[in-house]
Amino acid sequence: MQLDKKTTVYDLIALASCSLLGVSTPVLAADTSIDDWKVDTAILYYNETDRVSAVESAVSISKNLGGDKILSGKITMDSLSGSSHNGAAISDYEQTFTSPSGEETYTIAPGDVPLDPNFEDDRNSFSLQMSQPLTRVMNLEYGAAYSSEYDYKSLSVNASLMRDFNQRNTTLSAGFSYAQDEINPRDGLPVLYSLMSDNTKSGSDTKNTIDLLMGVTQVINRNTIMQFNYGFGNSTGYHNDPYKIVSIVSDATNAPLDYLFENRPDSRTKHSLYWQTKHHFDQDMVDFSLRLMADDWGVNSQTLDMHYRWNISDNNYLEPHVRYYTQSAADFYEEKISNAGLTAEQVATQYQNEGRDVTADYRLGNMDATTIGVKWGTRLFGTHQLTSRIELYQQSGDSKVSDVDAIIFQVGYGLKF
Repeated sequence: MQLDKKTTVYDLIALASCSLLGVSTPVLAADTSIDDWKVDTAILYYNETDRVSAVESAVSISKNLGGDKILSGKITMDSLSGSSHNGAAISDYEQTFTSPSGEETYTIAPGDVPLDPNFEDDRNSFSLQMSQPLTRVMNLEYGAAYSSEYDYKSLSVNASLMRDFNQRNTTLSAGFSYAQDEINPRDGLPVLYSLMSDNTKSGSDTKNTIDLLMGVTQVINRNTIMQFNYGFGNSTGYHNDPYKIVSIVSDATNAPLDYLFENRPDSRTKHSLYWQTKHHFDQDMVDFSLRLMADDWGVNSQTLDMHYRWNISDNNYLEPHVRYYTQSAADFYEEKISNAGLTAEQVATQYQNEGRDVTADYRLGNMDATTIGVKWGTRLFGTHQLTSRIELYQQSGDSKVSDVDAIIFQVGYGLKF
């Protein structure tokens, strides 16, 4: 299993399902439905060519308690399997790797991407959220969430406050979330700066994350609304992926000598700016957003996202979607380590003595990703709605290991009563 790979897939699943199931992402307007109950269900299939496949099922339920108080809950179950990149570089030589348990090995042919063929994991997550007015122009939301995987557990709480001004044409908001994660592989975490050939592991570790968000939502005119957010995030603790390695290769032959377990900084600070605009035409609507992010690891990213909702009739619509993402590499990203005439053990000791961070995880390298898809929705009868979405995801970077092609397909059913 690889924690970073799981995170990658879960993030893509969230991108595909948030519009249906109300995942906590920036929104421009709340649901003004007066129905007592609202239920949304969805099944999503995600498949990377020759790599990971995932199936997610989710149920979201909300209840209007009266007085504009709304209680909502969500249950999500994910199942992942397939092959995942272990971090090693592509080589002209045959490579043999030890599994995370240390009990098995697998061999990669020359020129092939080093993929661990035994990747699999299941995740269950639960969340509760409460929204209630404090005054006529002020609203409070708060909640908690818990998720559990084979080797990873996370518990989080969140709260946000919104205040209307200017005859409710302007809304200021502020929110925070706190999460505590526990990383506990069955065979323990790799000892820092150890080699795969040593397979020295011990214990577990934790990571704590605080996120702050400040925003303003402004009604521009009767057809246009905008939102601006600033986000700050800080995490401390264990940031390594305990299953990721970095190749140490010979300067003379470029052959792999051994593999060093990666080491990342024990803290990370992020800053982000987010702008979203929704404009209603006579019948259709366009939704455009831009997100800029920078952190103290040297990663800078930009995300462009656009939806166009085309209302074919009163009961049917099509919604094309385009998303483009690009990022720069972390300061400590290295595709592979040249030994400079040293043994693998001497290289590991040198990195340890210098306290040097290193990762070959392509998710922290230079990368571009594009998502293109379309969603179809129809009202069957009353308040019953059926939706389906198909998206194609393509990712590339400086190395072949970064190249990922995936398909995402989702079916959802919702009703109010």
